[in-house]
Formats: sequence, C-alpha cells, structure tokens
Amino acid sequence: ENPGGENPGSGKPGIFQTVAQSSNQWNTAGALSTLTQSGPSLALYNSLLLLSAPEAREAFNQLSGEVYPSMQSNLIAGSTQVFNVLNQRMQRAFDNDSLPIPPLAMSLVQQPEPQNNGVWGQTFSSWSRNSGDGNVGKLDGNTTGFLLGADRKLADHNVRVGGYFGYSRGDYDVDSRRSSTDTDNYHLGLYAAGQQDAFSLRGALGYTWHKIEGERNVDFSGFSDRLKSDYDANSLLAFTEAGYRFGQPDRNIEPFVNLSYIRLHTDSFREDGGAAALSVRNETMNTFYTTLGLRGVTELPKHVNLYGSLGWQHAYGDKNTSSRMAFAGSDAFITQGQAVDEDVMVGDIGVSVQLSRAATLDVGYQGQYGADTRVNSVNANLRWSF
Repeated sequence: ENPGGENPGSGKPGIFQTVAQSSNQWNTAGALSTLTQSGPSLALYNSLLLLSAPEAREAFNQLSGEVYPSMQSNLIAGSTQVFNVLNQRMQRAFDNDSLPIPPLAMSLVQQPEPQNNGVWGQTFSSWSRNSGDGNVGKLDGNTTGFLLGADRKLADHNVRVGGYFGYSRGDYDVDSRRSSTDTDNYHLGLYAAGQQDAFSLRGALGYTWHKIEGERNVDFSGFSDRLKSDYDANSLLAFTEAGYRFGQPDRNIEPFVNLSYIRLHTDSFREDGGAAALSVRNETMNTFYTTLGLRGVTELPKHVNLYGSLGWQHAYGDKNTSSRMAFAGSDAFITQGQAVDEDVMVGDIGVSVQLSRAATLDVGYQGQYGADTRVNSVNANLRWSF
C-alpha cells in the first residue's frame, strides 16, 4: 500500500518505500513516489531508482526536512531559558527584606534605607544536545544572548513590577541530515514579584520573535542540491511561581511550584533550491510545564552568597513535533522532529557577590537533564538598586 499515491513512473505503488526503515523515511519515500514525471522532479526520481537500499535510506534522510520540526522543540527549550533569567532576577528582588526580622532584633538593628528602583543585565550562553533515535538525528546547538531590565517597588506594598528586552542568537546542526539553522531571537516582556513575610509569588508575560535561516545539503549518487530557507516564528511565554522560605535571611531554603506556558507558532515558507526544495506549512504548538523543586541560599564571608536549586519539570500538551511539507509536484507528507522531553531534572548553582551597597554580581550555572535532552548554561548578572 502506498500512502503517497500511485507511482506513475514504475507502475508499482510505493516503490521507494520498500527499503524505508523509519517513519520519516517511509513518509518521505511515499512523497517521492508521487513526483511529477518531468523536468527536475523526474531527474530526482530517476536518481533515486539507481540507488542501493542503504544509499536510498540515506537519501530519504537528507530529503526529509527533519531539521524544521526539530527546531520547534529547541525554540520551546530556549523560551525556558528566558524564564530562568527572569526568575533569577525576581528571586533577588527582595534580598534586603526577604524574611522578617524578630521584633527584639529589629530594635537593635538599624534598617537600611529602602531601595525602590532596580536595573539589571544578564548575559547567558548555553550548549544543548538532543540525542536522537532510529527516526530522527542527533541535534546539537548553542545559544548566546543577553537580557536587560528595570523594575520598581510599588509604594507601601512589597511588590515589584518591571519590564525587560533582549536578544539571543542560536546555531543548530543535524549533521547526520546535513542540515543547519541559525536563529535571531528578539525578546520583550513584563514581570512582577510580590512577597509577604516568607511567602513569595512571581510571574511574567513575554513575547519572542524568531528570525530563522536554514540550510540543507542533499548529496547522493547522481543528485546534488543545496537548499536555503528564511522564515519567521514567534513565542508567547507566561509563567507563575509560588514559594515559601524557611530559615533566616542569611541561610534559608524555599520549596516552590512553577507553572509555565509556551505558545510557539512557525510561519509557512518555501525553500530556495532545486528539485529537493520543500514547501513547509505553518505549525502551532501549545506546551505547558510544571516544576516542583527546592532552592536554597547561604551567606559566606566577604559579602558572598552561595545559591542553588534542584527541581523536576514535567511537560504537558504538545510535546511531539512535526511539519507538513511537500516537494514541487509531489503529494504532501509529514516529517517528525525531536520531541519535547516529558520529564527533565533542572538545577542551578552560583555565587552572588555584593560589590557595593547598590551593586551585586551573580555568576552561575544551570542545567537541564532529560531522557533525550541535555542543556548546560552559564550566566552572569549585574544588578544595581537605587
């Protein structure tokens, strides 16, 4: 049975699918079986007929356009990095008054003048790897960027509100598919944090515009093509987190629960190139995360704090990625990409150094470890209160 339709060249249904071993190979081979029997499409078709079974499977992998659905899960993972940056800022927003001082001590301690305004900047770099499986190839990527923000403490309330903007750039490669993409990401959003005694509540709403350029190299016996793409995507981000601190201002732990939502939309586009060029339809994903964890802070000598956290993150909603696409003169087919890991261990560790009464520098590491995904990130944050 040929799901792609009758093969007009050989008179046999699914001639290319007889050697396919994976889902993506099967779907791609089915579409190739329906190529128009004229011009460049016929040349591609005839080149495939001359391949051995292993060569044909490699050709199907290169022709599948797998990098495009795999980018969806990586853009979603990148959005969680923005969450981490914002959350780190909001966790530090009440450092001077994070826990109540006992009444007796309050009479002996001179309280510092409140600092209602704050500005901050953070740079970050991350390295990611999705291991792949028998259907999708391993994807490696790295992202570097920055966020800048400002916030203000509302009068007579232990609440801070602020906004942020920033930029990041990512580079991703699926070497086994001879495919790569570059992304320019522009970030903008609002955040708020409130604290009453030991209870804290934080949240943010953000938007990211992704400018994506892709390249695929298809090269097998009798055929060669270089494909390029240029398309847009956008992410809507939202999260809220609640925590309760136990301990003293200089040493405490905070159990927390976090709920996050990411809506990713990728636009439709057509590759530039020859017969292997794909037309790719738009896709929308709605993914939710819950995170349960514990974080802690301890004060060291010389105005240095050591902080860390460990949590379990679970994904809901749209986790599997796919794109519907077609060659010129072929039936449409679906290619699957890297899925969003359902369960991930997340954690961070770092040091915070008070440079002056107003300025503080944080340097840290963050990691995400799932069944198929590894993300390692380093960051530096400078904040100033006045």
